[in-house]
Amino acid sequence: MLNFYSRLRFNNNIRHYSQLRFTVLTVYLAAFGGITSVAFGFFVPQAGNDDYLKFGARVAGLLVTFLFAHYEYLVTEVLSKNRTRGKDLESLLGYKQLTSRSHKAISVSQYTARALYYILLLFWLAMIIQLVWIIR
Repeated sequence: MLNFYSRLRFNNNIRHYSQLRFTVLTVYLAAFGGITSVAFGFFVPQAGNDDYLKFGARVAGLLVTFLFAHYEYLVTEVLSKNRTRGKDLESLLGYKQLTSRSHKAISVSQYTARALYYILLLFWLAMIIQLVWIIR
């Protein structure tokens, strides 16, 4: 019975962290939308120079994107370690749920998410440079 609960625990951990990746991406996209509205002037300030507000929002966009990219990397590492441990457990118990699964879909998912964050990091960096170039 202990073996069944060990396997169940690993399956639940993998399911939890897989769902967490999509939840984190949803929260990031909401933050991205809010920061973008300020960074590109969709939000009009009541007073003051809006170039500084746009610059601050673009820097915030870069930092928030880096934070979420780092979090994605950490969640991916936890998933990888859980899958490895789950495969070890399956070999002991004679199961083949994780070992018979295609790893191509997992790799594509991980690389796509990382590519999205890397592209958005480059985007924010380019927008900061562009605004600095205009302000000068």
